[in-house]
Amino acid sequence: ATHAGLHGKALRAVQRAVALRPQDPALLREFGLLLGQQGDAASAERMMREVLKLEPGGVEDMCSLAEALADQATPLQGQALAEYLRGRRRRVGPLPRGLEAGDEAETAFRDALQADPH
Repeated sequence: ATHAGLHGKALRAVQRAVALRPQDPALLREFGLLLGQQGDAASAERMMREVLKLEPGGVEDMCSLAEALADQATPLQGQALAEYLRGRRRRVGPLPRGLEAGDEAETAFRDALQADPH
């Protein structure tokens, strides 16, 4: 089977599991990540928001939400958010002036940075 075929099967399997256990953050997280990998950033965003409602403050979940938001941003906003995430990982600091991204995505990144500064 092809990689895309296996990915589609995994997506359908997790979707069925979520239908049976819609309040399970681990399943919602996995579903959101798979949706993002499929290019469905809007659905990935919805799943990650649900995860954060059930388990607030998860750094990786906040980063996943921010990435889903970045995938929906304009090219410049997406580039700025990608650089911000790389900077957060290298502990470089804030975005340069003029590259500010959408408020919500930037807030998600800043929240993740505050929750886990390392």
